[in-house]
Amino acid sequence: NYNDIDFFIKHSLEPNFIPPEKGYFISIQSWGYWSIPEYQLRFLNQNADIIWATSSYVKESLIHSGINNEIIEVINIGVNSSEHYSDIAPFSLKTNKAFKFFYSANLGVKSAVNLLIQAYCEEFSASDDVCLIIRNRDVDDLIRTQRTTLFNDFDLSINKKIKDIIKNLLIIKNCPEIIFIDEFLFQDNQAEIMSLYKSSDCFVYPYYIESIGKYLLEAMSFGLPVITNDKGTALDFC
Repeated sequence: NYNDIDFFIKHSLEPNFIPPEKGYFISIQSWGYWSIPEYQLRFLNQNADIIWATSSYVKESLIHSGINNEIIEVINIGVNSSEHYSDIAPFSLKTNKAFKFFYSANLGVKSAVNLLIQAYCEEFSASDDVCLIIRNRDVDDLIRTQRTTLFNDFDLSINKKIKDIIKNLLIIKNCPEIIFIDEFLFQDNQAEIMSLYKSSDCFVYPYYIESIGKYLLEAMSFGLPVITNDKGTALDFC
């Protein structure tokens, strides 16, 4: 029943361009592809009373696209701290390496995991006491929500190519150790990710596009040092 509402807050990964009939309209925006589409620009300019951008980068992109600076506020997301997962044990990884780098995110169009793998293989060899753990989150999200948009189909295509690259690397002589996780290991997916944070020594997160920064915050809540971009959304947190 929307008859008595004072504020109407809307956030959707896939934009829903139906304005509320009543209430002060707050639109949460996490668009990460710099210039927003023309139809989205028109909708926001005509209907939004205020916009909450999930990062300074998103705010800059909205202003660049033509939205009034005065109605945009940066509201960063939050995450549960590591205290919420104090009863979860570190994940038992099949490695004898002492130092573990951890990458956990999507392997789609926004990911720069290809650059991560390239840099890792150039810097280290099989004799080095390091391991890179790559946890693919994007497939989890796509399977759980069963969304089939153009971006998701494209992400799945890139996802497959990156998985093939990783599998080929694993059989190359003198390649530094890589553990690739692309399946449900726990029934509780969030608990699994937290367990992997606890097993790691450093979180690595290069990206081409990032509008929220959730994974950076998660890692830092566990006290992990972070290696990431020096531009974009990461600057809000690192």
